[in-house]
Amino acid sequence: MKSQFILCLTVPGNENHLKHEIETRFKFLRPSFQKKNFISFKADKEIGLNELEKINPIFSLRTSLFIEKKSSVEISSQEHMIEINGELNSNQGQPSQIGETVTDIFKLSDKEYWIGQHIHTKNVSAYPFSNPNIILPEHSPSRAYLKIAEALILSQTEIKNSTILELGSAPGGASLRMLELGAKVIGVDPGLMDQSILDNPSFTHILDSVQKVSSRNLPENVDWLVNDMNIPFEQSIEESQRLMKLRARGLKGAFITVKLSNPHILKKCLLYIDKMRKEFKEVVCLQLPSHKKEFLLIVKN
Repeated sequence: MKSQFILCLTVPGNENHLKHEIETRFKFLRPSFQKKNFISFKADKEIGLNELEKINPIFSLRTSLFIEKKSSVEISSQEHMIEINGELNSNQGQPSQIGETVTDIFKLSDKEYWIGQHIHTKNVSAYPFSNPNIILPEHSPSRAYLKIAEALILSQTEIKNSTILELGSAPGGASLRMLELGAKVIGVDPGLMDQSILDNPSFTHILDSVQKVSSRNLPENVDWLVNDMNIPFEQSIEESQRLMKLRARGLKGAFITVKLSNPHILKKCLLYIDKMRKEFKEVVCLQLPSHKKEFLLIVKN
């Protein structure tokens, strides 16, 4: 099966980031149709379903090969559907299996459905439109809870009994989720942590800026680094790399949130990531449903 069109679902507000990324990385594609959080692109030539995995824009939650339009549908258990309404919580369907060809249904209106397909591989989320539908607990100190919860599920990462160095931990949303999952967390932030986090015996707070952290502040073994600092991406990546080198032995990897308020700095950011591909066994970039103008960089040893 081949088509000249691909369909992309993105986080609301990231449409320009997606279009700029496509223009930068996949020059054979050009925008064709757009609604809020949904863009179709036309290729210079037909694309096969098996070729679709090579078209992996960071700012697309789901990339699907266009098949047809319909005025009505009946969704089966093996199909995924989402309503294109500027929200991401209307997704339906069951997680897919490796090797399965999945039908993606984009509902643009009650009488307009765009049908696409993708093949589920290890590099593609099994969840309908990459959204595991995590609910933010009322007692969570911040929405960072959602980010780390989604990141761990979508990357299939187990952190029970791990020691995690978290950069930019205040007020403690991500810390809360990692503690719930049985990790020990060392939070680095000059800001104040929520008291419920400070009261947890598995949490240690380094009340200082990341730039001042050195070997003497850290335990001998660190399994994971988590970074969600609100600073320029160059500084964020460089500080992450510096601290990772201090605890390189035994370090399994890192989850680094890359802030991109301006889509035009993506090309520069990709150069940083290309360098990291030479240092780590696995480097993955993910857009999470809870993201704004940012994406997640995952590196694993």
